[in-house]
Amino acid sequence: MTKDRPKIHRIAPPMTQRARDLRKDSPTPERILWGYLRNRQLGGLKFRRQVPIDRYVADYYCADAKLIIELDGESHVGRAEYDERRTQVLESRGYRVLRFMNDDLLNHPEAVADAILRAAEDAEINTTSPSPQPSPCQGEGVRGARDG
Repeated sequence: MTKDRPKIHRIAPPMTQRARDLRKDSPTPERILWGYLRNRQLGGLKFRRQVPIDRYVADYYCADAKLIIELDGESHVGRAEYDERRTQVLESRGYRVLRFMNDDLLNHPEAVADAILRAAEDAEINTTSPSPQPSPCQGEGVRGARDG
């Protein structure tokens, strides 16, 4: 790459920096949930935290299940419309978004972890089930010139 050409980023640098800052300054409920999700502890699923997706930063993301987990605390008070719009945008791009209140996590962490695991398993089932119109078997379809 020459010095004249700007470096192309898949994610805008300010979004990447914002995600890094959020990882450094995680509130207590996010640190607690991360304790359940990190190192493939929950059903062997790989989760990442504070991940830039589209124009948002998801609290947690599991790529295998296309599952986004959001924890909503005091910073979300009065932002219901924004959160709903954000969820709709992400879901329109094929992600499933689960939202939990911080109080739910603090009072029932096992139930939150179980709900996340069930949602991820549901997503796995949906992505591995056969399509209603499977592709033809090898050799079927249009005949080649030599089959003539």
